[in-house]
Amino acid sequence: MKFSTFLSLTNEQIATQLQDAGSTCWAIALGGTRRAYLAQGGTLCGRDDVLTYFRWIEKAQRNVFEQLYSLGVKTIITIENVPTDRGPV
Repeated sequence: MKFSTFLSLTNEQIATQLQDAGSTCWAIALGGTRRAYLAQGGTLCGRDDVLTYFRWIEKAQRNVFEQLYSLGVKTIITIENVPTDRGPV
């Protein structure tokens, strides 16, 4: 499937594609990141802290993805907050 076609699909259409392909699918919510960041000594007191926080999030999420790959996962579909993305997403 072309990437542009994939991006045009609704969540339901993506789920149907995965089911029709016989793929096992997990949904993982990566929530609570601010509290985890603060618990590890991070600060969110000023404007300059935001970039450091986003870098911490990216590293934490990459660790989750690497663990999933090590367990045999072959495809990860993720929705990410990209600080440099100024598009409609």
